[in-house]
Amino acid sequence: MLYIGRGAENGDVVRVIDGRFERVSYHFLGTEDPRLFQLDSGEIRVFWTSWEFSKYLGEGSRIISGVLHVNTSTIYVDHLFQSPFNRFLEKNWVVFQVPGDPLRIVYEWHSLRIGTFNHSVDIDKIQLDSTIATPLIFKHARGSTNGCFRKGELWFLIHSTTWHKGPGPIYYHRIAVLNATTLDLKRYTYPFKLESQEGSVEFSLGMTIDAKDRLSIAYSVFDSSSVIRRIPMWKVEALMTKR
Repeated sequence: MLYIGRGAENGDVVRVIDGRFERVSYHFLGTEDPRLFQLDSGEIRVFWTSWEFSKYLGEGSRIISGVLHVNTSTIYVDHLFQSPFNRFLEKNWVVFQVPGDPLRIVYEWHSLRIGTFNHSVDIDKIQLDSTIATPLIFKHARGSTNGCFRKGELWFLIHSTTWHKGPGPIYYHRIAVLNATTLDLKRYTYPFKLESQEGSVEFSLGMTIDAKDRLSIAYSVFDSSSVIRRIPMWKVEALMTKR
């Protein structure tokens, strides 16, 4: 097992049990950016990215997936999905589910490439099955959060980085909204920052839309503090551009 952190409520250590790759446990070194997603069935899955260590092995980015058992503070790792093209600079894949449909993944945003998880006893693969045109401004966009279903739409927080203001990257964010039936890009916001314009690293892994139609974004600042920001949906809509 691997120890990855502490429980949010009582401080218990979260245990990660390797149920798929016990004989090659090095596969899980270098994992980062865990994202939670609750399926229609109620199952809560965790998705990690593996980049640095897989690059050392000569492999592209990978996604490692496991099931979170809340009552026992245990994550049971069961799948490892390799890059469809063995690329290294694609690490922020995100997942979504339209109610009643299988779990799907956004692989990249320009063009918008969407796939499904194909897993068996012997091998895990990402099967890309949709390619949809997006504006050029999405060329450097990467997934931040898994998709939220809302009124026939899928809402994502995405990000891009620039180095024009100093030695470190500056993170900018957008909300991207897809049609849940066709998966076409319906609209998106102007780029924005969650903190001051001078802040550099802001990175989000979680976004939800609550019963009061408020958008909640969980993010870190300078990789050293955690913040949750709630935004009324009308303010988000005011940031939208028209395609």
